[in-house]
Amino acid sequence: MNSALQHAFRRALEDPRAVTPQLLAAVRGNHPVARIAVYRNNARSALVSTLRAAFPAVERLLGEDYFGAVSEEFMRQCPPRSPVLNEYGGEFAAFIDGFSPLHGFPYLGDLARLEWARPTAFHAADASPPVFDPGSRAALLSLVEQRLGWHPSLRLLHSAHPILRLWQSQVEGAPAPLPDEWHPATLIVWRRGWHVEVQQILPPERELLEYFENPGVFAEATLTLPRTPAQLAASFATLMRLQLLIGAHHINPTEEDKP
Repeated sequence: MNSALQHAFRRALEDPRAVTPQLLAAVRGNHPVARIAVYRNNARSALVSTLRAAFPAVERLLGEDYFGAVSEEFMRQCPPRSPVLNEYGGEFAAFIDGFSPLHGFPYLGDLARLEWARPTAFHAADASPPVFDPGSRAALLSLVEQRLGWHPSLRLLHSAHPILRLWQSQVEGAPAPLPDEWHPATLIVWRRGWHVEVQQILPPERELLEYFENPGVFAEATLTLPRTPAQLAASFATLMRLQLLIGAHHINPTEEDKP
């Protein structure tokens, strides 16, 4: 199939008003327009199912029918760029932010970001964090001069809304946040072993984690971050206990790190 025919075929799949490619033939009396309509319906059904699986909390908040209608508009504006179904949906949060009928629900985009971070964390590359004994001061001191960076699965999310509580209320049956519990949240999403973890973190941990987004050395962080050495040491121990950091030679090896 040449590129022109591929383009025409894709256009016919995305838009029922597009011209059906002339090279498509009738089979057993079925006209090409009818045949491609069946194919289009199957393709769109598969994409909607993919979005439903990736964004269950968003769907439950919107309702099944309205989520389907939003998904149809998303597919029209943001068709797939990859043949891998699990990769479809990365633009959904940004689409929600810009979709005017949903402007009355300002938390939905961030909720979609949380939902998308979970499968992307699960499918991220594997890496072994340094062995760390949280009860050993010597173990902590041995890491302060090491160049460390984020685990490949780690995602850091900031929101003006309690999106973890919202997600738990829709997916896990937890109570929804009350009006006086509607506070901003900073979340981390990462994979530990085969399990995806989601946790809210405090500003000291967030600041130190942001420092390590570009691999660095903890001993140097103490010179730049606005926290006391004791606060930074406690935050560093938390990051290591949660297995959020790995040796930078696993992320972006320097010449001396390479075998």
